[in-house]
Amino acid sequence: MANETKTYTQTIISEGGIEMLVTFDYYWDEQIEEGHGVHDLSGWNVNLTYVELVVAGKTVKFNGECNILKYLELPQYLAILEEINIDDIEGK
Repeated sequence: MANETKTYTQTIISEGGIEMLVTFDYYWDEQIEEGHGVHDLSGWNVNLTYVELVVAGKTVKFNGECNILKYLELPQYLAILEEINIDDIEGK
């Protein structure tokens, strides 16, 4: 599998007129470590680049900005990452 970086936009929440749209870059990170055997630590590397919250068809703006990524705290960032399944996107 190539280490080519891809960009994808996905709606991770769409319920009751509320949507969260996220754009992210991702690539397969091949990591094999040796020591007391061979360990495959390979997996998807995902980096959020844009997060937009839409309520009743209108983007919610923070300080006039549509991209709320920089306003997220680490637990919020990680919660969004947990909703992303690259294997579904890649058809694996």
